[in-house]
Formats: sequence, structure tokens, C-alpha cells
Amino acid sequence: MASGIEDFIFEEDFDAIMAVLEEDENLEEQFHEAVQEVQRQDVACSICQKVCKSKRGLSRHTTIKHKDNNQDPEQDVQEEESRQRIAFTSDVLNDLVNNVKTTISKRKVFTKAMRDEISSFQFNICEGSKEFEEIRTIFDGFTKNGNADKFYSKYYATISLHATKYFPSLSSNSATLLSTKLADRLLAYCKESLSPVNDNEVEKALKEKEIAGLQYLGGYVLQNLHNKHRASKNWKSTESQQATSLLNACKEESKTITESQKLISSLSRGGLWNPTKKAQKIFLRAEHHFRNNCKTDQRSINIEAVIEKCCKDTDVVAFFNEIVSESSLEIDSRISKDMLHSIITLYLRVRSFSFARDVIQKHKIKQKQVKAKSLRKEIKRASGGKDDREP
Repeated sequence: MASGIEDFIFEEDFDAIMAVLEEDENLEEQFHEAVQEVQRQDVACSICQKVCKSKRGLSRHTTIKHKDNNQDPEQDVQEEESRQRIAFTSDVLNDLVNNVKTTISKRKVFTKAMRDEISSFQFNICEGSKEFEEIRTIFDGFTKNGNADKFYSKYYATISLHATKYFPSLSSNSATLLSTKLADRLLAYCKESLSPVNDNEVEKALKEKEIAGLQYLGGYVLQNLHNKHRASKNWKSTESQQATSLLNACKEESKTITESQKLISSLSRGGLWNPTKKAQKIFLRAEHHFRNNCKTDQRSINIEAVIEKCCKDTDVVAFFNEIVSESSLEIDSRISKDMLHSIITLYLRVRSFSFARDVIQKHKIKQKQVKAKSLRKEIKRASGGKDDREP
């Protein structure tokens, strides 16, 4: 039995909760909505009339453009303190570019000619050069403000738009591809270099069985969302094809399954997906924000606030962009954002369900204990003060 936010559901709880989840019409409807919302359907903002490409896009637009920033001042201070200048030298940039080259060369979604061209390209930027300083300025800007959207906007306008300037001798298409993938790698490098303020604390706080629980719930969300896309009448659409490709990139191959994941495979009899390490990191961050919310008030879980924090979490964005770059298909930025929002939302909905069930179960146990205690007192009183319980 789990114990509140300190423990995940496990063992016998899994079967019971998953059985109820499968029959829960509201949750089922949310999965179907997530599939429908990834399809392109232009919707206008009722406030500024901006036309967004999906309902999820409209939700993000409203949150960013028409909602006050309700983040706690204390959290602002903590995040500002965690943003520090990271060592960024020409050697670091050269290594990152080589890493991106290797990744691209393994992805058959790109033409062989393009992969060969990029693979043979020799990149060697010098410290102090104008091109290096422009990239470092954008990188340093992100380490200071932590705003991934601003980082991408400035990077694409400055670097990707003039990619051949930074990657000479490459064709325009190859240089643009290399520059856009480098943006994702720069963001990931930044997050890897920052001292983890909360990730390690949460991971250390989770027991081995709790990590297995996180993998179990994450796998349930990924697989169920994938199956819903496959069963959708629009499954052949470009949007659904990209969505399923992205979800497949979140799935760990059976040959690389760790010991803890083997435990999940045995519990689910091989029926659920095993999330990749990057996907697990995303669920770990979601769990961190979920627990922080539950610590303040266990009677009411502000899911929308937790979802918003997760989707703005630069760790989550960095890990998800890495997953996107590993997808077998090229993923549209709008679909990428919609899918991240859907995965986070569905994980937190399922997690809230398991948490609520545990709270109810604990309350029932407490009530039984109170009734048993009252019954013993009544028996003792009826027997003239003698406690007939055996020692």
C-alpha cells in the first residue's frame, strides 16, 4: 500500500488502479481529446483574435499572452540563483556540433546525400571569432533568463537563417538542418551543466519501487496515447503520423531495458511500454511539481497550475527536444508542443487518480481503527471495566 505523496502505488495497487482507469470514462475522454487536439484546426483567440493552429496552441497562447505571472517570488529567486554562467568555449561548441553530426548521420529520415555531406563536414570554430561570439551571446542569454522560447526565437533568427555563414562549405539545406539540431543540443547542454537543484533530491527521495511506479504510470500514458492515435480515424494524417513517431521515440528498446524496467515488465506481463531515460526525466520533473503542490494542500490538487509549471520547466523542454530530435520523422514545432502538453497532462491526471485513491484508502483504514478502538472501550465498559482481550 502506498502512503501519500511519499510513495508510489505498487504491486497489488497497480492492478486495482489500472483496472479502474480502464473503465474511467472521463480519463478515456481526455485521451481521445488529446488525439483530436493534435490535428490542425484553426481557432481564434477571443481576446486578441490571433488565429492558433490547434486548441492546445490556443491554450498556450492564452497562458503566455493573457495571463498574469502567478509564480511565487521565492521560486523566482531560486530559479535566478540556479542560472549561472556556464563554461562555453570553442572546444565545447566543437564537441556539441560533432555530437549533432553523429546523431544526424544515424537518422535515415534524412537523405543519404545529406547525411553523408554533414558526416564528412569538418567544423572547427575559433575562440574570439564573430560567429562564435554570436552563438555564445545567445547561449548566455538563455542561462540568464531561462526562457526557452526566446532562446529558440533569437537563435533561429540569427543563426539558422544564416546557417551557411556558421557552417561554410555545407549546402543551404544541410547547414540549416545542422544549425536547428544544434539549438536543441545547446539547450540540453545548458541543463546538463547547471547544478541540478531539485532533480537529484527527488530522485534520491524515491525508492527503487517508486521509480518503478513512475516508469509504470509513464509507460501507461505513452502506450495508451499511442494506441489512441493508431485507432483514430485520422491516424493516417500528417499530425498523427508525427505524433506516433514522437511517442515511439519515448519507448525504450527491449534490448536496453534496465533491471528496474524488467520489474515493470514482469508486473505488466510485457504489456506496457518502458519509457526511455529522457522520458523518465520528464516524468520525474512532473512528479517533483506534483509533490510540491500536494505538500501545500492535499485536499485540492491544482492540476492546471502543475501542468503550466511542467511545460515551462526548462529541464522538461530540453529533454523533450532531445526526444524530438531522435524521432524517425521530422516533427512540426506546433505538434511537438501539443504532444508535450498532452503527455504531461495525462500523466498528472493518472497520477492524481492514484494519489486520490490512496488518500481515500488511508481514510477508510483510519476510520476502521477508530471504530475498533470505540468497540473495545464499549466492551470494556459493559464488562465492568475488565478488558477481555487476550494478551
